[in-house]
Amino acid sequence: MADDGSIDDGAVTALIARTAPELNAPFDYSALTSSTVRTADGETNLADASADTRFEYQQYLAALGDWMTLGQAVIAARAAGQTPGQPLTAARAAEWDDLLRNLIADRHGLANYSKQHYRAKVADDQQRIRDLKADVARQHDAFKNIEQAERDAHSAESLTKALLTINEAYEALESVTEGEIDPARLGIGAAGFIRGQFFGVSKLVEQGVANLGAYSVALATVSEGYASIDELKQDATQTLANLNAASDQLAFDQEQLQRAIDAENS
Repeated sequence: MADDGSIDDGAVTALIARTAPELNAPFDYSALTSSTVRTADGETNLADASADTRFEYQQYLAALGDWMTLGQAVIAARAAGQTPGQPLTAARAAEWDDLLRNLIADRHGLANYSKQHYRAKVADDQQRIRDLKADVARQHDAFKNIEQAERDAHSAESLTKALLTINEAYEALESVTEGEIDPARLGIGAAGFIRGQFFGVSKLVEQGVANLGAYSVALATVSEGYASIDELKQDATQTLANLNAASDQLAFDQEQLQRAIDAENS
């Protein structure tokens, strides 16, 4: 023990070294100030549960700051060959040590509360990602179904054009020509008449098939829960953005969970 009644420099330095990390990087418990987590028994209000510990932890931090100032003053005075203004006696050093131990105990408690908070957050994040992945899969299927409807509509229209042969044109024209105009009486103009009428009817049939195809695509789109393909595209884009954000949030919460585990065990 020094002549001024203080503990020796080595003991003071040891207290400073143990205290400095707690003051330089106090535990961040900000997530607890409004935390409520779901448990098997219902909900746990971690904000209320941790309130006393948070208050006490702040009091200990402030008090340790004063002890740190005293310890540094003792070391500085001795280095300058002076007598410290306030001696750091063994009894006072014991008070400092007790306070430090209490603060560490509170840090462990806050870390445990934070661990509960972030475990619940990670579970929620993981469920969110599973839900978004299901949305992505559903939207992917919707794109495939609408794409198939478009292919079917195009195939139907192409097939109609191929099947409208000249013989089918005659059949299609029966309702137009029967009882009204006798193509045989038109002589050399009969072929032109038929071609003209066939052209008009085939275009109507093709347009009808095209309209039916467009309707089938629209029906497929609506059946997937969307008013339009653009709406589906916008929804899919937003879902992917949400999935990226959820993945980032999960990574953050997992990091915070590990930090809480480390703080509880150190």
